[in-house]
Amino acid sequence: MKFFALRFGILFLIIFTVSNCYADEIIKGHYCYTYGDNESLKEAKEITRTLAIRNAIESYRVFITSASTVNNFQLTNDLIQIISSGYLKDLKTIEYKEESRTICETIQASVSPQEIEKITKQQGLSSVKRIEELGIDNNGYLKIVGTRYSRGDPSKVYGPKEIEVKVKVLKKILSADEHCIVFVTYYDSEGKELSTDKKTTAYEILLKYGDNKREWLYPGELITYKFMKVPLPGVPESQFVSYKVWLYDDRKRGDIKENK
Repeated sequence: MKFFALRFGILFLIIFTVSNCYADEIIKGHYCYTYGDNESLKEAKEITRTLAIRNAIESYRVFITSASTVNNFQLTNDLIQIISSGYLKDLKTIEYKEESRTICETIQASVSPQEIEKITKQQGLSSVKRIEELGIDNNGYLKIVGTRYSRGDPSKVYGPKEIEVKVKVLKKILSADEHCIVFVTYYDSEGKELSTDKKTTAYEILLKYGDNKREWLYPGELITYKFMKVPLPGVPESQFVSYKVWLYDDRKRGDIKENK
């Protein structure tokens, strides 16, 4: 009888442990949003809920651990959209308040730790494959294959500081074509944009190859762009923390800001 009780106890412990490992967990997120005159109350409510959900996902321990390898802002955004659209269960508002033009909402949902970990790792692997195929950025004309930031010679106070961008030509294009423009956007420690710098290939590529009659760039050619102004004039180096390199694209016209 004691032997039977012992076996039953062990079996119960195993079942309890396994079921507990696969149990859903509760996540909560909170956000307050103040909307302007050009926004409707309905629009503000949607934004508040969206950001509360994002806060819940971003603060979830499994997401933080699993997403640590997805070191890319856009891919993290994609991942959060995927999770919020298909992996949140029993989503509900547990607190809501409107005061003047500020809306605050706290949401709650249940998630499966295993599902979140799995989808996050899958996206991490797919992001590596995406970078291999498309590069860091790709506008159909050029592909950015790598970037490097050099702080110059540490023994020289005023040593050169530059961002080096390596680009591959995907198809035959005129060297002065606007699609050969490469941009660098600089950010501070809070992720706020400091400024955007650009460099074109119009004459630089011709001079680089020492052929003033050259007019075309050919598929397979590798080109190196060097941005020497790091940090930008008037911006202390201590404020410059990170950067994003991107290509001119018709779809990005609205993002382009001239560096004055």
